[in-house]
Amino acid sequence: MKKQVLFLLLAILSWQCNKENETSPNTIDINEGQNNWTKVLIAQRPTGDLPSQHAGEYCPVRVLPTFTSSDTISFFVNFYKNSPYTSVFISYHNAQTFVQKIAFNGTMLSLDQQGIYAYGLRQENNSFYFGKSLNYGTAWTWTLITFLPYQVLALHEDSILLLHKYGLHASYNGGSQWSLISSTQFTQMFKLTKQIWLAKDKEIYLLKNLQQPPQFKSSLPYPVTTLYQKDSIMLAGTQGGGIYLSKDTASTWQEVYYAASQFSATTSYQISDIYMIDPFNGFAILNSVQPFYYSSAYPQTLSIILKTTDGGKTWFPNYISQLVRFEKLTTLGTKIIAAGYEQAHPYLSGIYIAVTSTMGN
Repeated sequence: MKKQVLFLLLAILSWQCNKENETSPNTIDINEGQNNWTKVLIAQRPTGDLPSQHAGEYCPVRVLPTFTSSDTISFFVNFYKNSPYTSVFISYHNAQTFVQKIAFNGTMLSLDQQGIYAYGLRQENNSFYFGKSLNYGTAWTWTLITFLPYQVLALHEDSILLLHKYGLHASYNGGSQWSLISSTQFTQMFKLTKQIWLAKDKEIYLLKNLQQPPQFKSSLPYPVTTLYQKDSIMLAGTQGGGIYLSKDTASTWQEVYYAASQFSATTSYQISDIYMIDPFNGFAILNSVQPFYYSSAYPQTLSIILKTTDGGKTWFPNYISQLVRFEKLTTLGTKIIAAGYEQAHPYLSGIYIAVTSTMGN
């Protein structure tokens, strides 16, 4: 009888252990079956309250790198709620753990770093503000902007560029006063090897100095989304998920990657960032507005981190994400970090960045 009771107890214990080891339908593999990049938690998301959300979903967020120095990095996180707000999270320990420092109303539209200063554009309701910060973006001075800006670029402490709906403004006194230097409606601007490049949809311009108008250089088949430059070598990312290589400082271009020819054409792709670590190795972010089919293991892909090992001549998938729509790349020491948007989700409450210290290997 004792043996029967013991056998019954062992059977019950075995059944309970098996139940505990079963995968819950709500269980999420944060690293998505890949170990070459690791997701790092910044903070938890509050429950969402937007009209488009279902009950119990966490609010959408956007993570923007703010400031890096030595082993310290800070991020802005936009929380998209009925009353949107922004928080600054900072890590003093090589992006391992984060603490919240400040929060304010509205959302950050654009950020740039120049030396020890961070510069930003913030929207609150229908008002726009230009800001300047020390202390890793944790203390800000804000000035109301009367036009409609969407990107800020700092040349040095006092010389700032603002891109807006009606052209390009410059400030020569740290943002106290602004002058219109071009009425061309550029879509983006880029600070590359001490030169300023601008995009107007498919066209690429070089701004040699603030006293002369931007000079047209070339055009690409699709609207430009990002530019990278190292000496005479340039890489351009476009809508449609294209990467183009130039060996003559943007005079001519060669297509080296195009996502729309590889994946479903039912969504819009774009290359949102390109970051070369050295002359041979680098990364690019391919993202999509709507999830797309990459493989049976990743049928709802939002982003692919691409890698090159030959100076941008060829690109291949290095990390696939169905949880984060990556947008920006940055570095902290030997670590490479990807950050971006996280959608409303009923189970995933954390806010994550992806980090690799092994060059994605």
